[in-house]
Amino acid sequence: MDLRLVAVAVWLLLNGFGAALVLHDKLAAQHGRRRVPERTLHLFGFLLAWPGMVLAMRRMRHKTKKRAFQVPFAVASACGTACAVLLWLLRASL
Repeated sequence: MDLRLVAVAVWLLLNGFGAALVLHDKLAAQHGRRRVPERTLHLFGFLLAWPGMVLAMRRMRHKTKKRAFQVPFAVASACGTACAVLLWLLRASL
């Protein structure tokens, strides 16, 4: 099996799960239930689920104006993306 296909499949699953976490957090906030910890959302941003999460946040208008969340989320997402690019570059040089 091609490792690239597996990587894309895992990335798509992570993005779907990240979007589901944002939806779950939005619904929990609306109904007064236990929320998803922000550090969990930051972790999934770092793990490259940020595109799906950003789409979900914008679509549901959730956490889009909270700078105390957006700045660390952007930093975590950028760091995760930089790590992935670095790993890809290192793999290509071996």
